[in-house]
Amino acid sequence: MHPSSNITKEYLVKTDQDLTAEHLMAISHGTLVEGIFVKPVRVSKVRKGTLKIVISEGKKREVRLLLQAAGLKVQALTRIRIGGLQLGALPVGSWRAMTETEKKVIFQ
Repeated sequence: MHPSSNITKEYLVKTDQDLTAEHLMAISHGTLVEGIFVKPVRVSKVRKGTLKIVISEGKKREVRLLLQAAGLKVQALTRIRIGGLQLGALPVGSWRAMTETEKKVIFQ
């Protein structure tokens, strides 16, 4: 799943404060991560302190650093989608093999 594959990843993020239009704009403008400027594909507010963010780079701590640059602290971060595959509620520490269909959906 190298970043050159352009597979997007979507995260649900709970922050330490209510989100404002300024926060969303700052996140959308991007920031430096590991010396490279990155911008999210999409940012949308879900509730007061919760947002969805879609990225394509996948740099280490990218989502946390984007929010930090906007003056926000991440309280909870959950990946909810990889490519076209919606991730379900698998208990922490558990795993299961992906079906062939799920493998194909990621690249759609």
